[in-house]
Amino acid sequence: MTQEETTFPEALDQAEADSEPPDGGYGWVIVGSCFILNAFTWGLTASFGVYLSKYISSEDFPSTRPLEFGLIGGLNFSCAMLLAPLATYLTRRNHHINPTQLALDVSLLRDRAVILLLLWAFVSMFGYIALLFSLSDFALSIGLSDKQATDIVGCLNLGTAIGRPITGIAGDRVSSVVMAGCLTFLCGLLCFILWLPANSFGLTIFFSILCGAILGVFWMTIGPLSAEVAGLKNLQSLLSLAWATIIIPTSCAEVITLQLRELSTPRAYLYPQIFAGISYIVSSGFMIGLWKVLRQRTNPSRNIGAESSLTEL
Repeated sequence: MTQEETTFPEALDQAEADSEPPDGGYGWVIVGSCFILNAFTWGLTASFGVYLSKYISSEDFPSTRPLEFGLIGGLNFSCAMLLAPLATYLTRRNHHINPTQLALDVSLLRDRAVILLLLWAFVSMFGYIALLFSLSDFALSIGLSDKQATDIVGCLNLGTAIGRPITGIAGDRVSSVVMAGCLTFLCGLLCFILWLPANSFGLTIFFSILCGAILGVFWMTIGPLSAEVAGLKNLQSLLSLAWATIIIPTSCAEVITLQLRELSTPRAYLYPQIFAGISYIVSSGFMIGLWKVLRQRTNPSRNIGAESSLTEL
């Protein structure tokens, strides 16, 4: 037996040891910390619609307009997105992958796939914020009680808790691009099919559960989508660009929604419902474009064959 044969198992054991998670069991402590952190951040944000409907319908702040309340909710999101690139810059480097981790790597914008991904994020956020913050006040506008309005927001978050893990698993088995595009379009479709005709507690609660499972498709898929578009080395930089991209829509979406609510229509939320539905449907078109671009990347021979066929003709 040669020297190389005798040392091969030892090298294999060393490679397996190196591939283990660097923090071992402490990684679960990080998972628990993130769970608690999300409960106190996303939990508050997801329930802001309840506070918004209370402020709009009450006279607690008589000199304040509904638009100003909407801006407060939007700033809750946009300020977090504004600080996200800074957090990326401050984190330590991953020595195994050596990511660039630039706070804002604008050179990525030369890639058409990156532009399509960011356009999808930008437009879909208008519909996301409009739905997340407006359902409670919508319930009051159709004559439901305060308790029923709160229950609707709770069911929206229940749908999110059920839908996000399922979407993540399905995205791993199918394709993140296909999953994101289909769910984005489906959410817009539900706005027209279920939310637009909703005038009762039953239909509204049904819509909130279904929509809650998929309305946050951006948060469920932006990680794997960014890795697929830009690769692991540029993942953090592209995520920072995504956070920066959604600052404007998260700040302005609810302000636009409440402005549309003030327009003279038979139903207060007719135009906001259309606005949310169109936002999702239009953004799904950008995801179709992204799917085509990524398909051309993985199958360049198909493009060459098509070009040669055109040349022969």
